[in-house]
Amino acid sequence: MPALVAQTFEFRYHGESLADGATVTIQAEEDEWGFGWSCYTNPSYDANNGLVLKLLSSSQAQVSVATLTINENTLNPTVLSWCMGGKCMYFENKTSLTKENFSVNNGSENVQFDAEKIQSEGYLFATLTATIGGETHMVNIKFTYGEQGDDAAFEFRYKGEPLADGATVIIPAEEDEDGVLTCVTNPSSDTNDGLVLQLLSGNFSGGVATMTINENALIYDKLIWCMSGYCVDFGDNTSLTCTFPFIDNIARVLFECIDIQSEGYLSATLTAAVGGVTHTINIKFTYNEQPAIPGDVNGDGTVTSVDVTALYNYLLNGDSSHMVNGDQDGDGSITSVDITIIYNIILGN
Repeated sequence: MPALVAQTFEFRYHGESLADGATVTIQAEEDEWGFGWSCYTNPSYDANNGLVLKLLSSSQAQVSVATLTINENTLNPTVLSWCMGGKCMYFENKTSLTKENFSVNNGSENVQFDAEKIQSEGYLFATLTATIGGETHMVNIKFTYGEQGDDAAFEFRYKGEPLADGATVIIPAEEDEDGVLTCVTNPSSDTNDGLVLQLLSGNFSGGVATMTINENALIYDKLIWCMSGYCVDFGDNTSLTCTFPFIDNIARVLFECIDIQSEGYLSATLTAAVGGVTHTINIKFTYNEQPAIPGDVNGDGTVTSVDVTALYNYLLNGDSSHMVNGDQDGDGSITSVDITIIYNIILGN
């Protein structure tokens, strides 16, 4: 069996791997350049002494896009800059900067995020996302000086009821008022009639969220995701990230699959980060979903080597076009274990 590459890259801090969505907290210190109190993600430009993006599968790769977004800032630094891929950018009056098509050489790339000559006590909270070969990872960065500000507490709610972290909301397709078959997390403007993110404590104006399509066996016209009125169309994407605001401590999650034309299901994962805290829920849209046959990855009703190939293509290349039932062991992720299960089914074990 050939080796499987489950992940292309990751973020590391002081040489240690960071879980996706983890928060790196850095306290301000008096620097040696006379800028007063400052925060640096890489104070010595040493890959093992700060924050880096680390390649796991090759020594050189082109980064599709990286975005650094300032969510909250009460520090008022004189200079706020970000350097990656040999290019430095200054935030000035901006709250989000994006770099496209820069290379990672020799296996890692320093993340130079600097807040220099801090003017006031407080904190700065930012989110960095990067995409390589269609795979996206995220890390949160929190700078603090003196008073650190409020800690965030939030939860997802569905129809007014709190959801446990990692819970799944299942929504069957229904005809809308125009007779179009649709699945939607928020059928009305009532926050108690659908899916919302509720801020419970902390003085935060917004956060960052990522919606990822895990499996899709539906044919539809459009797939749209909105957070507090900020909307994006998925198009050919399988993962999208957005910065969202709170309105009266609530962010409405409108995830809508419009004009469904086939039986099956679509499963997605929504992850949100607010003030260094991250929560995740799963969303499943269904229309006359047929019971899955164990081992039948591509949904053709049989279990053959074609199903093994479909899983290989997903794990190696991120190709989910022929996969409708990949998670064979039901652990919420697709790994080489699922391939082993299919082999055993084919062999009659």
